[in-house]
Amino acid sequence: MASENTGAVKTPIILLNPASNPAGRPKEKKATKKAKARKELQETKTLSKQLTTVGDITLTTLREYVDQKKLSLASIDPVFSAIRPMFGGAIYKRPKARLKRRGEELQVETNIRAYRRHYGRKFFRSNHLKTCEMNDQRFILNPFGELTLTAEDRARLVEITDEIIMAKFEEYEEHLNIGKQVDLKRWKKFAKSGPTTTYLERKSSTPNTKLPQLLMVGPLPGTLDENMFGIVNPTIESMRIKSSYLSDFNAAAVLATVVEPTVDDPFRSVVVKWMEIDIPLASIGLVRNRDYVYVESTGILHLQNGERVGYHLFHSVNFQEVHELPNRVRGNMSFCGIFHQEGPDRTDCRGTGIMDPGGDMIRAMAVMGMVQATMAGLKYSYCGQMKKLTWLLEQKQGEARERGTPAFKPFCVTCMKGVKASRLGGGVATCKLCFGAVCSSCKISKKLSFIAPDLSLTQRKVTFCVKCVVEATQMDTQEAAREQFVFRKNASPPMYGMSVASDMSTCSESTMTSVTGYSGHSG
Repeated sequence: MASENTGAVKTPIILLNPASNPAGRPKEKKATKKAKARKELQETKTLSKQLTTVGDITLTTLREYVDQKKLSLASIDPVFSAIRPMFGGAIYKRPKARLKRRGEELQVETNIRAYRRHYGRKFFRSNHLKTCEMNDQRFILNPFGELTLTAEDRARLVEITDEIIMAKFEEYEEHLNIGKQVDLKRWKKFAKSGPTTTYLERKSSTPNTKLPQLLMVGPLPGTLDENMFGIVNPTIESMRIKSSYLSDFNAAAVLATVVEPTVDDPFRSVVVKWMEIDIPLASIGLVRNRDYVYVESTGILHLQNGERVGYHLFHSVNFQEVHELPNRVRGNMSFCGIFHQEGPDRTDCRGTGIMDPGGDMIRAMAVMGMVQATMAGLKYSYCGQMKKLTWLLEQKQGEARERGTPAFKPFCVTCMKGVKASRLGGGVATCKLCFGAVCSSCKISKKLSFIAPDLSLTQRKVTFCVKCVVEATQMDTQEAAREQFVFRKNASPPMYGMSVASDMSTCSESTMTSVTGYSGHSG
């Protein structure tokens, strides 16, 4: 497969052979260890400089140098540390026979298993394993020039999304008709998270396809409205709020709004967006991050019996003005999830999709990226519930600013136990919705995200009582969605100056702007 960095000098990625460092060797003296550590540090610096000219990792590159022993463990540690999370740790739990049947990934996975057996678990718990988070500065500016969609472009985008959604909706109806059974001749089980299972399409079903299609089925927690409230994010502010709970992207921009939510349908939206996802090893130049330009569509449909069904679609689109960015690889994807409430706190989900990250990426890494993208759906209802709690907090804080807070009573509003301030523990904790005192056993702390007046994203740990949390859960989700998506009323952080200020930890982010005007046409 052709390398992305054509013309660049290919630097070998050298994997240490575990057999060259057998277990049971005699212990080294301290002086020898220090000298070896200095040598390893120098080798690491040398490797880091060399890696700046290397493109994406390919299976051929890894296998070509797998038996060479020119670099020490410290030098190659970042490579294995970055590869390990892409496999999700699942490869360590599978039998060798399963690994052999997985074909071309055998060599890479077998060597990772060997490292784990030889060097122990600590090798895979190094400081290099860090979760990628949103970088403040990457949300300040839209990376593209102006882009304006014509009426024809907008109509075409709606037509494309509706066509895909209706096809997936019909698949879901058929899924219900057959009792939600999965055809194991076409699909093979790949991962499981609680009651939700992810399947990959067998190669025998689509022998000419480079990447398999993915299927996720199973119930999600929460109501349909809570899940949809967590999903819908038509503005850059709502995208930031959602990502703070789901961590599903690392940079983003709203390119154009095609259909906006309305009072009658607050979950309906069609928006063209751009997002970037960080790839492990990108920071040292071994791979390049992936970015996607896509149209996102959400809304509500109805089954033949009248029951409501929600949908969520990601589908890559092309525009001449939205050019490829330097040091990034433009990928393509198409995901569609259908959601149907089956009980008071249970929403059935069926999602299908495929992602082509582009470039020379190991197939297993691409598959794990697909699985991680679909598993984000497990947090949709949590995101929706936190949004409701945040909005109710804004309402109560507004009332407190106008009418004042009720008189303080030194009794826990939940268990009625007496509470008092302590020299070590500080003041008495109070619920920020009812302003009543709560003891340490009864208080509930939630980390909520807010858009501050200066458009920065702020996360604060806020204290509540049980009664108010239940009240927030039972409030009208669609009303909260109308306030946020239709009337554009974003919740503000709680006031610090109030006497009821709770223990809060704050992390600020820089502003992120939404570009509403663009010129161009769909390609």
